[in-house]
Amino acid sequence: MHIMIIGGGKVGETLIEHLSEEGNDITLIDKNPQVVETLTNSYDIIAFEGTGTNYDTLQDANVATSDMFLSVTESDEINIISAFMAKQMGAGFAIARVRSPEYSEHLEFMIEKLGIDLVINPDQAAAIDIERILKFPQALDVEIFAGGRVQMVETRVEKDSLLDGKSLSQLPGLGLQILVCIVTRDGDVTIPRGDFVLQDGDEIYVTGSTKALYEYSRALGFSKERIQGVFIVGGGRITQYITKRLLRAGKRVKILEMDKDRAEELAVVFPEAVIIRGDGTNQELLDAEGIEHYDAVLALTGIDEENILLSMYAASKEVPRIITKVNRTSLLKILHDVGLQTIVTPKNLMANLIVRAVRAHDHRPGSEILTLYKMVDNRVEALEFQIGENAGITNIPLKDLNISRDSLLVYVVRKREILFPTGEMKLHPGDRAILVTSKSGVKDIRELIDD
Repeated sequence: MHIMIIGGGKVGETLIEHLSEEGNDITLIDKNPQVVETLTNSYDIIAFEGTGTNYDTLQDANVATSDMFLSVTESDEINIISAFMAKQMGAGFAIARVRSPEYSEHLEFMIEKLGIDLVINPDQAAAIDIERILKFPQALDVEIFAGGRVQMVETRVEKDSLLDGKSLSQLPGLGLQILVCIVTRDGDVTIPRGDFVLQDGDEIYVTGSTKALYEYSRALGFSKERIQGVFIVGGGRITQYITKRLLRAGKRVKILEMDKDRAEELAVVFPEAVIIRGDGTNQELLDAEGIEHYDAVLALTGIDEENILLSMYAASKEVPRIITKVNRTSLLKILHDVGLQTIVTPKNLMANLIVRAVRAHDHRPGSEILTLYKMVDNRVEALEFQIGENAGITNIPLKDLNISRDSLLVYVVRKREILFPTGEMKLHPGDRAILVTSKSGVKDIRELIDD
């Protein structure tokens, strides 16, 4: 598939990496000649120096032949205008990255009147991700499927806990109606079977209904206390989106922001929150503002190093939940080593949403990708497929489908029922099948079936 990308920044490069690995032909347009040179030397792509709002540049790059058009520059205005122009010039499916709260309130206009097929807001996606994580205080990460009816939660196996030393086949006997579908141990990733034995320190992804996951939390002795107070450092767009959600849920919010004008703006927008102007790396200020008395700390400044240091300090104060925003993924290994909890990377969230849209646009007849998450440093994918009439795998017992060893069928959602897969179960047209796999670039569920 021919994909044109406008903007070779953090998001653009991440998309080039993922989409070129999946065999797509990539054309890049960026106004910075150094970016063009660096990315053409690093990836097998065609690149043009220019802007996505220049008619001649789009014409020279053959925009009309593009199956997908992705405008992901730092400018919302450029992204909107370039996507509109591309559609007028004959491009296929057009996606625009739009972060401003003001523009995000008018998505219907951009889609219906301007013809842009999909508008994605990475900052709003990050806020939604953070909100989900805060609903499960012990979770390192939370992903949702089937409109929220099935959730996948990352937790850690603690020494001498209910799970320590237990095989997965023993879990139903412990009253746990959940499925462990991914295990990370000493840097290795496993999609486990029933005889796999859990150990202290394993990081595991557990799936189940919301009710089953709450029962899992209680069985493991996790605190029943819900998060009530949230301390946020950094007053950017993610903070604006998450604060709106937290206040709506009745949470107590304090925001620490360095910039005077931005702090005053937030105070006007959120009169129910406490807004403090100050430096988030000033430990005396953090202590004076009572950081240790909050249930969660969100490090959301625009500087990765500040977020890391702040999160480490919050951990030293034994704050129960710490979420750290990181833009440079090269730092993720360091973060893991220093023992921080949850990392949010907006560019990866954006890339996941776009890769899902690309694969859905290029799907084979029979199944359609509804949800896609790249997990564990992109080594595992969790996918939700809508099973169609021509899927070629319906009305066959699952035991006879020969699902590949590097893949696992987690749940089947049939209308409003959440069904645990059994050997005799048969998939029906209309079912939603949720799977995890170590294969990459999967576009059709049949790619996970061995011949």
